[in-house]
Amino acid sequence: MNTLLLSKFSYDPIVSLSEVWLYILMAVLILIIGALAFFFGKREKVNHTKAVVYAGVMIALSFALSYVRLFHLPQGGSVTLASLLPLLLYSYAFGARRGVLVGLICGLLQFIQEPIIYHPAQFLLDYPIAFSAIGLSGILFRTPTANKKILRFVLGAVFAGLIRYASHVISGIFVFYVWAPEAYGAVAWGFLYNTFVFADIAIAIALGVVLLGVKPIDKALIKACN
Repeated sequence: MNTLLLSKFSYDPIVSLSEVWLYILMAVLILIIGALAFFFGKREKVNHTKAVVYAGVMIALSFALSYVRLFHLPQGGSVTLASLLPLLLYSYAFGARRGVLVGLICGLLQFIQEPIIYHPAQFLLDYPIAFSAIGLSGILFRTPTANKKILRFVLGAVFAGLIRYASHVISGIFVFYVWAPEAYGAVAWGFLYNTFVFADIAIAIALGVVLLGVKPIDKALIKACN
């Protein structure tokens, strides 16, 4: 496991101030995810037993697909063969509240798979928070746009991807800035390095749209949450 000694935070006032902002932004992100999951979760009425069973299946599928990497970055992060798709489909079928919980579990499994930790906040931002954000793809669960299922799936997935991106960017700006090339500042490098998130979510969305276009699969998802 990679580690980084953080004793310098106690002596460098600039770094200490940065750490304060790191925790503030992390707390804001947690509040956003929690509030959205709670608010949109009010309308989620599904079969609890089915939700638990499907959660186990989708977590296993996501974890297995995460080993099929199309591209791996040197300081962590990778583009996989649609490892996010099972999480997106689960949230699509069972809603944001359950989706966030399943995403959090997947985030912890990702850490077990590749345990990279340089800072406690970085661990939270890059694993449980980033992946729980994927569960927000279910915020349009049974909304007035329900008759436009593919649109609902795509919009929810794009929104979830943006929140995940924000989580990685915050981690990148305040922790991974030490690896930024000389031509880039901490902020610019944080935004640029984590663009892999868009490729990862785009692959999952594209395959999801194809699958949802197959009527038997779409009907199976509808049946699952009833």
